[in-house]
Amino acid sequence: MNGWTPEQIALHLLISKDAVELHTQRICKQERVKNRRELAAKLGWKHEQPLNGREKLLALAREKEEQVLPVLLDGLSRKEIEHRTGLELWNVSQTLRRFYKKQRFPKSQGKREFAKKSGLTLPRFGHGLGERPRKRTVIAYIVPSPTQK
Repeated sequence: MNGWTPEQIALHLLISKDAVELHTQRICKQERVKNRRELAAKLGWKHEQPLNGREKLLALAREKEEQVLPVLLDGLSRKEIEHRTGLELWNVSQTLRRFYKKQRFPKSQGKREFAKKSGLTLPRFGHGLGERPRKRTVIAYIVPSPTQK
């Protein structure tokens, strides 16, 4: 009720954190609520309740989405988004994968579908939204002269 974390409650009651979480689950089940936040709202508690592990992960995922999605339509690659946002490349990729899946975009078409949904058009080939010069690979062949054999 005081907004303590499970660790604080366990320390105060001299029981394990697992026991606190088990009792919390049972109380939530009895009150027919999903978590402590809903329990607090139902019972009119005044103190803000801490997030559980899953809620912390979801909040963190939302924060990453808020960083990545605005720069996505700037035509940046995942590597460029990594540098711009300060997130690791793996986090950028997971955030985009999760977002595209939530939007039900087809695999490997997420960025293109997101641009289409936002009213922008991507070039047929290339990585970005704008025109970027493509790197050209020059292959040189050495042809022996007829006098050499």
